Amino acid sequence: MKISKRGIELIKKFEGLELKPYKDSAGHMTIGYGHLIRRGETFYEINEEMAEQLLMRDIEDVEKQIAKHVKVPLNQNQYDALVSWLFNIGIDAALKGTVIKKLNEGKYYDAAFTLKRYNKATVGGKLLWISGLANRRNAEYKLFNEEVKTA
Repeated sequence: MKISKRGIELIKKFEGLELKPYKDSAGHMTIGYGHLIRRGETFYEINEEMAEQLLMRDIEDVEKQIAKHVKVPLNQNQYDALVSWLFNIGIDAALKGTVIKKLNEGKYYDAAFTLKRYNKATVGGKLLWISGLANRRNAEYKLFNEEVKTA
């Protein structure tokens, strides 16, 4: 599967676009649409086209992880919500949690409900509830449970 335009727009909406490096709510250096700046990468300023390229590369990495770790069928909305969630929290955190485990057990409702629990970030050494993360998780939960409309 591939993420839909709707899924990409969901990620863009919650990540926002920053053309200069900044620290995200957890203190990670980031640029573009939530691209975590990796060792060896240096950015002073990018344009929207570069931000789009970084986003698509990051999404491709997430899609590879979903293909590797999710063993049950997903509809497009479920897939898009899962890509958005995994894009935001990262594969290490996802594999430590229970969303993917519940999915692979066929417990779709439980997996979707568990998505909503990922609404905190470590800020200044403390785990804090973040309203933006809560809003994002609610949107992902809603999308995950929404029936796919056919044309």
